Amino acid sequence: MEIPKLKRSSRSREFNFWSSEIKDEIVYRYLFGEISHRNLESEVIGLEGKQKVGYQSMGILHYLGIVGSFKGIFKDMSIEDAITSMEEDIQDFSLIISMLRRHKAGKSELGTLEQYNKDLAQKIFDSRKVDSIKRKSRLKKSSSKASEKLVTTIVYDRNPDVVAEVLERANGNCEKCMQPAPFLRASDGTPYLECHHKVPLSKGGEDTVENAIGVCPNCHRELHFGM
Repeated sequence: MEIPKLKRSSRSREFNFWSSEIKDEIVYRYLFGEISHRNLESEVIGLEGKQKVGYQSMGILHYLGIVGSFKGIFKDMSIEDAITSMEEDIQDFSLIISMLRRHKAGKSELGTLEQYNKDLAQKIFDSRKVDSIKRKSRLKKSSSKASEKLVTTIVYDRNPDVVAEVLERANGNCEKCMQPAPFLRASDGTPYLECHHKVPLSKGGEDTVENAIGVCPNCHRELHFGM
């Protein structure tokens, strides 16, 4: 899609005055919802009567370069698709993109760490299918700072005696590749191996010595992600 030209204003008073949450909401609603400046001030900022004239929301948007031609431009798109379009444009949308991502993170429900890792793996897979020139072009426009995302984590309360017995049985050697542990633990100087459940606990596997083996980190990753 063709994105209009940004027309940034040097006036920063309104942009610096309001909180990030309010600014993010204003940017999102204007780009995705075709909402007027006055309605933005009423519904997002909470201004009423003579206070609601549109100058506050307009000042925020104009500082970012978002003028009338941007109103509702992404109304039929997801935030991620809109971000992709902006990243492919020659203009610098980095601040607007970061605001939209922050807005999405704040509005979405907490995801699990497992789902985040699956989503990341899929995005990496998709990225590797893109031409390197295009990928490097996106990298030049992307922020070097990683944003934060809140996730929930489900853990299984494992029996420490099972882990201890498995590591004792392994005796410093990986029970898959049969090679010595790759390094010693800094904490106590013991060989570094990890306890892997042959039938995962998440799939009903038992937390027993018989259902576990002591493996090196490389073999552990292979067991989870290898063919």
